[in-house]
Amino acid sequence: MNLHITYCKQVHVTASYPDHLSLTAWACLMAALQSGILTFILEPNTKTWKLTSPLQLFSCLYAGLVSAVTFFGQAWCIARRGPLFSAMFNPLFTVIVTVLGCIFLHEELYVGR
Repeated sequence: MNLHITYCKQVHVTASYPDHLSLTAWACLMAALQSGILTFILEPNTKTWKLTSPLQLFSCLYAGLVSAVTFFGQAWCIARRGPLFSAMFNPLFTVIVTVLGCIFLHEELYVGR
């Protein structure tokens, strides 16, 4: 239900703001600000915010890039085909993550109980 509401809101925003790249930049900026404020409330000690390794910096940049690409792809798909077409791929993401986890992370796949 919550996913349906999100896509419906995204349809209205995409219809009134047709530039998907700019919309993606604004959405990511707002998400970063909200996350920063929430993180500061939950963890006010700024020493814990320091990135101490290149892997931590890479992980932050990768997460931001993937989020932006995902939002851009959804906005483009909704503009082209509508919200139902974009929403029907969410169950497929679970299958894709499971298969990639088995291949790259050598996780065991259990079928059944």
